[in-house]
Amino acid sequence: MATMYHPEKDALFIHFSKTGGMWTQKILSKFGFRIVDLNVKGGHLGINDLDFVTKNTYTFGFVRNPISWHISLFNFLDSNNWNFKGFSRYKSSSLNEHLSKIYTSPSQKVAFSIWFNDMFGVGSDLECKNIFRYEEIYNGLKKALQNVNINAETEIEMAKDIKKNKTLVRDSYISKENIRLIFLNNKQIFEKYKYNLDGG
Repeated sequence: MATMYHPEKDALFIHFSKTGGMWTQKILSKFGFRIVDLNVKGGHLGINDLDFVTKNTYTFGFVRNPISWHISLFNFLDSNNWNFKGFSRYKSSSLNEHLSKIYTSPSQKVAFSIWFNDMFGVGSDLECKNIFRYEEIYNGLKKALQNVNINAETEIEMAKDIKKNKTLVRDSYISKENIRLIFLNNKQIFEKYKYNLDGG
């Protein structure tokens, strides 16, 4: 569940939380990718955190519909007793309360688009080259690895059943107001990746 690098290929997988990181890590580790650093940000390092990334580095990662991403993040944090640095202030008894804290807070530290732009270096000279939809993770990973001359088709096909959400879903209801706030604050993600408001 961390950002990984392949030095010989100069290829970097940027792991954006709740986008199949554990599954992707299992595949990439078979082909020479190694975790960059688990001690910083729990391994979730973005382009701007790494001084070895250049314009020639092949960078890739995955994005998820902001609605399903928030549902997954809330249930993950809740199932782990909110025991993660920086998230305790968003601790809530319901998903809607959690979303209200995020999108009405002046800092909005975990607002999807803010995190996304920072991780993938959006708007910078080093902006991530390929960001695939999590909902199409199998084909996305195949394409990413083909770009650095790695054929992982067999391994991906064999591992397809591994990518399952293991987090207990306690709450998945989002009010119309919070859906509106998620959309308004992440409009460019919805439009660029053709996401809709039902989470798909």
